[in-house]
Amino acid sequence: MLQDGTEIVPALWSTLAAVAGFCATASGFYAINDALDAKSDRQHPVKCQRPIASGAISVRTGLMMGVLLPPLSILAAGSIDASLGWILFAYGMLQVFYNLGLKRCHGLDVMVLAGGFTLRAAAGAAAIDRPISVWLLLEVFFLTLFLAFIKRQCDLQTATNNHAKDWKSPAGYHDEHELDWGTGLSGGLAVVVFVMYATSGHAREVLGPGAEGLVFLTPFVISALLRFHRRAREGASDSPLAALLEDRIMLLSACSFGLGLVGLLAFPDLREALDGILMTSPE
Repeated sequence: MLQDGTEIVPALWSTLAAVAGFCATASGFYAINDALDAKSDRQHPVKCQRPIASGAISVRTGLMMGVLLPPLSILAAGSIDASLGWILFAYGMLQVFYNLGLKRCHGLDVMVLAGGFTLRAAAGAAAIDRPISVWLLLEVFFLTLFLAFIKRQCDLQTATNNHAKDWKSPAGYHDEHELDWGTGLSGGLAVVVFVMYATSGHAREVLGPGAEGLVFLTPFVISALLRFHRRAREGASDSPLAALLEDRIMLLSACSFGLGLVGLLAFPDLREALDGILMTSPE
């Protein structure tokens, strides 16, 4: 049992159900998306390696997975926790509209993707029956919006580098400068939200005095975003894991951020020292 009286086993079971439900639902819609885009993906030097586009899985099998997995996982999650089931249902409807046409709507496609990941964060809070911070929702939305633009940029740059003239972006992203603006805007907003949270009363309430020390981790966030954008402009993989394994500066930034965060969380004396140095707003 946790300090607030929450039973660990039921909370853990609900959390696992949320993870499994979203994995199954997302997999089903990914299969539908790949089945519908198989012809276009075969024209792209990287997307042609996807299971359906490459022929490893038939279009029919992909569509069957897409039809069966989402409703079954939504019903299963709903039987465990009603709020979790409704969030999964909302996620499923968002994906239905995405596959029906929003993925071809310039600008809306990336916001739908970011909205889907934001619903995943909300599902995690619903699984353990806890309210979710608006700061977390905003950070997840803008960070995943940045990653969505990065993916579009990687797709375009890879096609350009490999002279794949027959491939066209479904949502019409053909201007590198436009994508630069999108990544800059979303990445900048992600940084702004992080700084605003670090200096908010909510952070101080959760972490205690000295929580404003989180702002000193901002350079590592900016460094990681800049390196990710540079990789996209070069046509490298849009996978965060690949970026960490292949880019030493990005790995250093991520490790430095993690160590700094652990230091602030694990050492109250450090937060108290920062609280004595930093000027904060009155309570």
